[in-house]
Amino acid sequence: SFYQLLRDVNGVAANALFAFCDQDDYWLADKLESAVKTLSSAENPAESLYCGRQRLADAQLQHTGYSEIPNYFGFENALVENIALGCTMVFGVGIRAKFLQAAPEFMMMHDWWAYLIATAFGEVLYDQEAHILYRQHASNNVGWNKSVLHMLRKASNFIRNVASQQGLQALRQAKYLLENYPDLPQVKRQQLQELLALRTQSSCWQRLGYLQRTQIRRNHWIENCVLRLTILLNLH
Repeated sequence: SFYQLLRDVNGVAANALFAFCDQDDYWLADKLESAVKTLSSAENPAESLYCGRQRLADAQLQHTGYSEIPNYFGFENALVENIALGCTMVFGVGIRAKFLQAAPEFMMMHDWWAYLIATAFGEVLYDQEAHILYRQHASNNVGWNKSVLHMLRKASNFIRNVASQQGLQALRQAKYLLENYPDLPQVKRQQLQELLALRTQSSCWQRLGYLQRTQIRRNHWIENCVLRLTILLNLH
């Protein structure tokens, strides 16, 4: 639905901006103003994507906390994790055009794809101040829970799913980027090719060496340990 709405917009101006709006999240009054102000400071706003922190709330919009500020974001992170929540995003026409070059069935999530595209071809601007209430309730399709117990359970399920499905689903998405975007910058193309080549052309020692030098990582330390173990065991 997000893909179709983004595709069907008519009469798009060169300086137009786009925002994803989830049905159950609450924008604060300055959300769009803050996004526009941040994007206007970018070297090329059309090729930039704004996203940011969330103020967590329950079903009645009562404040319950804040999302974590990522330590890492960029292309190496976007290959294996999405830190850009769709309901915080605002982006320019260049990001929209690149986004729509893909088929939606190859995207894990619409916001993850936008984040990956922006890190591959443009700039990501992360706002550490929250301008939305991210509502958490029993019927959330995607929620926020970073407790250690939850993360350990998630890690266990993650390894099981990776093994049964023969690889990281995120890398199938990244492989699609590699195969269908011939203008992917050469440095990023090489980074992705090296990671994918490890699955068929490497020994355990080569994968260990790769892990010692790579910048590919997730933000939560448990998730990052699981990711590195997955690569070391050649399950990615």
